[in-house]
Amino acid sequence: MLTAGVHYVGPTHETSVEDFDRVVDVSLRGTWLCCRAALPRLLELDRSWIVTFGSTAALVGAPRLAAYSAAKGAVLNFTKSIGAEYARAGLHANCLCPGATETPLLKQLMAERPDAQHFRDAHPIGRFATPEEIAGVAAYLVSDEASFFVGSAVVCDGGFTAV
Repeated sequence: MLTAGVHYVGPTHETSVEDFDRVVDVSLRGTWLCCRAALPRLLELDRSWIVTFGSTAALVGAPRLAAYSAAKGAVLNFTKSIGAEYARAGLHANCLCPGATETPLLKQLMAERPDAQHFRDAHPIGRFATPEEIAGVAAYLVSDEASFFVGSAVVCDGGFTAV
């Protein structure tokens, strides 16, 4: 499993076309290209799984992250579409929407935020996810135990979108 993402942080009206396109190209176009390449082989199997990566930004507004939020929302809806399209062929496509996760990108973003502690405190669990926690959810989504998940937004965010 591999995921990639980039941010552009700033006021929407100051976002350049180039920055917007870069965020959408990595998140949405990259997801589409990977799925398009994998689907022919996956459809040859009796059962198969696709887990795309959205974000809490796909579900709630994210100030100063309009391009990222738009791209991740599109990834979620793209996943719902392929989930519905290929479910009868045995494909289980779901979108994992993690909250803030301790990655190098998050560390960089936190260093640049004037409200870093406030952002951490906005998570009812009181911390960010570890990469291992997110990987565990992804592993569940490709298991037989998750066989009824199709086209779902699976949120793992420490309660961030609950409040």
